Order: sequence, then C-alpha cells, then structure tokens
Amino acid sequence: MQWGPCAHVPDTSALGLYPRLLAAVATTAVRVAVEHWCAQGPEVTFPDIFRRVFAHLAAGLPEPPADG
Repeated sequence: MQWGPCAHVPDTSALGLYPRLLAAVATTAVRVAVEHWCAQGPEVTFPDIFRRVFAHLAAGLPEPPADG
C-alpha cells in the first residue's frame, strides 16, 4: 500500500530492495563509464574503462590511490 507523498510512485515492492538497488548502481556505473570515456582521448578504449568501473564496484568502492 502506498501512502502520502509516495502515492504516485509505481509499486515495485515485489521486486525487493536489493535487485532494484543493484540495477540502479549498474545503470549509473555504465553512464559514468560512457561520460569518462567521452572525456578521454582515443588511446583509452571503452571496454578498458568499463572494466575499471565495475572492478571498483566489485571491490566495494575502496578509496583509490592518490594517482588513480
């Protein structure tokens, strides 16, 4: 049941929080990878950036070293 300010939001409670959060994080990660790739020169490939982005996620987003 939806109430007050949430009444206009589609009910996706059957999907569960974790799958929805995972999908949102993955979607944002892809967007960030594309934006970063577009800002780089041709020497950096999209697959390389994509792998780096998802490696950061898989590692739990630790703070990168100062050079990285």
